[in-house]
Amino acid sequence: MELKQYSLSKNDDFEKQLLNYMSHTDLRLSIGILVCEKLYLYFYNHSDNKNDCLEIPFEKDNELGIKLMELFSKNNFDVENTRDFIQSEIKNKNDVVKVKKEISEELVKNLLTEHFIKTYDKDVVESALKGFSFICSERKNMNTGASAVVQNPSVPFTSSGKNKAQFTVNGVPTGGKCPTVRYVIESYVKNNPGITFEQLQEAFPDEAARPGFGKVVRRLEDVKDNEWGGHRFNKHPIILSDGQQVAVSTQWEPQNIKNFIRAATVLGFDISSDL
Repeated sequence: MELKQYSLSKNDDFEKQLLNYMSHTDLRLSIGILVCEKLYLYFYNHSDNKNDCLEIPFEKDNELGIKLMELFSKNNFDVENTRDFIQSEIKNKNDVVKVKKEISEELVKNLLTEHFIKTYDKDVVESALKGFSFICSERKNMNTGASAVVQNPSVPFTSSGKNKAQFTVNGVPTGGKCPTVRYVIESYVKNNPGITFEQLQEAFPDEAARPGFGKVVRRLEDVKDNEWGGHRFNKHPIILSDGQQVAVSTQWEPQNIKNFIRAATVLGFDISSDL
């Protein structure tokens, strides 16, 4: 077992130290553990000098962690069982990644077409689906992975009449209303590589900015000069993968920020304020 500080992340040097210890001629260990910001369980195959590594986060009631404790109990430890556990979980994780990569707008349309042509003509189904667009994106919630909730949605005023609420998004402090809105939208873009402007506007519709300015995102080229540079839109545009520059509204008040938070919650963001 190689123990490091919890604040440190796994790196090649840490792994090398553990594997060198496991491959020592006097030991030749098949199972090893590296502990730092997460727990990493290794199976070392000495015949081909290859290793399998399973990552286990430090989370309450984590299923992999519970299984690990069962495998490492005093009267239950077995190298082959532990090896099978590591390799099986790695395969499962890899398979999940493969499935996620195959999920696409085209797949959804094909599945819907297959479903409806059992009852309707194919041209009718295709005509109906033309009026729909589908965004396939993985919900992100850095805290628990559970459905996001909005805390303190009232966004209250201070005694001076100015709203000075500070926000946290998925556990990350993001500051006031304007930087928080930009952070959420930029995070959504990063989590959905290849997203188009139209899909982004669908995810964050103008209804989320009402009552008030009534605009959330706009193509930078469509923003008027007198609206730019912090007057009505953030002066730092978000750039999509196709090169499109997107301007994000800075016009947020207690009423429309609540609507934005509700929209972001549906997308999997956990937003709370300090007031």
